[in-house]
Amino acid sequence: MARFQPGRSGNPAGRPRGLTDRRSRHVQDAAAAGVTPLDYLLAVMRDEQQDVQTRMDAAKAAAPFVHPRLSAIEYTDAAQRKPVEEMTDEELMRVAKLGTEERALKMESH
Repeated sequence: MARFQPGRSGNPAGRPRGLTDRRSRHVQDAAAAGVTPLDYLLAVMRDEQQDVQTRMDAAKAAAPFVHPRLSAIEYTDAAQRKPVEEMTDEELMRVAKLGTEERALKMESH
């Protein structure tokens, strides 16, 4: 008699209900202890006892959750796209005013 029969499962009884694998148990234990995956990655990254490659891998995995990627935006100010020679006096005044306000804000923050 053949060990496996066509169309039949190799394990007809299957895995018992409620049985978790090792990985799931570790995740559940960490969650019960109040440690999130991000907390764990940050702890590994800061652990000087770990080798550099392990710490770098943890930093790479944690980075998207700590520092979101900047999205690309399209600059739509039409006045900035024109050559200065083609700008009207009103457009030039607006650009000058924006530049003055930006410099004032920078000076206040320093």
